[in-house]
Amino acid sequence: MSPKKLIILDVYENGAYDIQQELRIKYQKTLNMVVEIVSITNREGLETVFKEHEPQIVIHAAAHKHVPLMERNCIEAVENNVFGTLNVIELCEEYNAERFMMVSTDKAVNPTNVMGATKRMCEMIVQCYSTFGKV
Repeated sequence: MSPKKLIILDVYENGAYDIQQELRIKYQKTLNMVVEIVSITNREGLETVFKEHEPQIVIHAAAHKHVPLMERNCIEAVENNVFGTLNVIELCEEYNAERFMMVSTDKAVNPTNVMGATKRMCEMIVQCYSTFGKV
């Protein structure tokens, strides 16, 4: 797709590093790529990235996904999945991103656990912004 710049944002530096290395090998110097390490729950850190890079397209896949771990750590599931998603989409609005896409393998129509409920709330946030927001 030949982007002007690809910003990889993750809280887990090992995964971001692996992706960076794979893309460097495949695309060498033809891809302008930046790696940023920040949690989507860190609103100030996330905003710094938006200010610096002003992304046009945001693909959001930062969600906790493992049901047993999230049942045991409900607060973290809500904080990351719900409030983190809200941070990302609000900053997309504030910094005039043209497109926002949430990637989720879960279909949370009738959630049966905390993790599913957080994913459903994310879907509802995105639906609301797609109706009333600019992104």
